[in-house]
Amino acid sequence: MPSSSESVTRPPRAIGAVLLLVLLCGVMTSIQTYFVGNETIYSRVYDARRLALHHAILTNTPPAGGWTAVGAENLNIRLLVVELAEVVARATGLSVLKVYKIIDIGFIFLTLLMLYAFLGRDFEPVYRVVGLLYVGCVLPLTYTLHYFHPWDRPGTFLWLAAMWATVNDRFVTLAVIIVIAVTVKFDAVVLPTLYFLAWTSRGHWRRVSVRTALLFAAAFGTFIALSLAYPGGFMQWNAAATVSNNLRELVRMNVHHPAALAFAVPVALALAGVRDTGRFARAAAAVAGGLLLFQFVTVNFNEFRAQMGAMLLLLPAALFGLRRVVPLSGSPSTKPAA
Repeated sequence: MPSSSESVTRPPRAIGAVLLLVLLCGVMTSIQTYFVGNETIYSRVYDARRLALHHAILTNTPPAGGWTAVGAENLNIRLLVVELAEVVARATGLSVLKVYKIIDIGFIFLTLLMLYAFLGRDFEPVYRVVGLLYVGCVLPLTYTLHYFHPWDRPGTFLWLAAMWATVNDRFVTLAVIIVIAVTVKFDAVVLPTLYFLAWTSRGHWRRVSVRTALLFAAAFGTFIALSLAYPGGFMQWNAAATVSNNLRELVRMNVHHPAALAFAVPVALALAGVRDTGRFARAAAAVAGGLLLFQFVTVNFNEFRAQMGAMLLLLPAALFGLRRVVPLSGSPSTKPAA
C-alpha cells in the first residue's frame, strides 16, 4: 500500500513531467518556425510568390508558364489547408500568410506532443524523449528547397494520427483520417498498406483484406474525385529522368544529402534491433522502405519534407534498436527470458 508521502508527491511529479514535455515541445516548435522558418519559407522575399501560388491553387488557375514552371506540379489538389487558411484569414482579418504560419506552429506542436504519447505504447520515457528530440533534430530539413508547402505540417500530424488509429485497430477513425489526409496531401493513399501488414494473419486475413480494400477505395476515391474536380495539375511523369536526377544528386551531395543525414541513424538502429521489433513496428518500417523507394522514382528526393511520413513509420523500429544497443536496467531487452 503506498505511503501518504507517495500519494502526495506523485501528482506534482506527474504535473511537472507534463509541463516539462509541453515546454520542450514549445521550444522545438519555436526554433523551427522562427529561427528556421523565418529564414526560409516564411521569408518576406517569398511573400509575393507564396500569395500567387495560394490564389492559383484556390482557383485552380495555373500560374504564368504553368504549374511546372514554378515547381507546383500536382499541388492544385492539395486543397484542404489552402481552403482552411483562406477561411480563417477572411474570418479573422489576418493575412493569409500569417494564418499559414499559425497553422504550422499549431501542427508542429501537436505532432510533437502526440508523438511522445504514441511512443508510450512500447517505450520507456527516456526512449520516447530520444525519439522526440531526433524528430526535432531533422525537422529543419523540411523547410528547404521550396517556398510554399503549407500542407506538410498538417500532413505529418495526420500520418501520425493514422499510425495511432492503425495500431489500436480503430478502423472507422482510420478511414476518416485517410480521407482527410489525402485531401491535405495525396501521398496518404499508401496508408491502407500499413493496416494490412499490421493486422493480417492466417486467422482473419479475409476480414483484414476486406477492410484494407475499403480503405484503399476511400483513399483512391478521394484522390480521383479531387483530380476530376480540379484537373490540369499533373504533367507526364518521366521515371527515367527522375531516377537519373535523384542519383546525380545523391552522388553530388554525398553524405550531406538530406535523406542520408536523416535516415542513416534510424536505419542502422532498426537493423540492429530487428529481432526485438514488434509486429506493428516491423510493418511500419516495411511501409517506410517501400514509400522511400516509390518517392525515389517519382519525386525530387532532395526534398526531405516529403519523407517525414517515412521517418515517423521508421521511428518505432529505430527505438527498438536503440533499446537493444543501449538498454535500460529493467527494460524488456535486459530482462531474463522466462
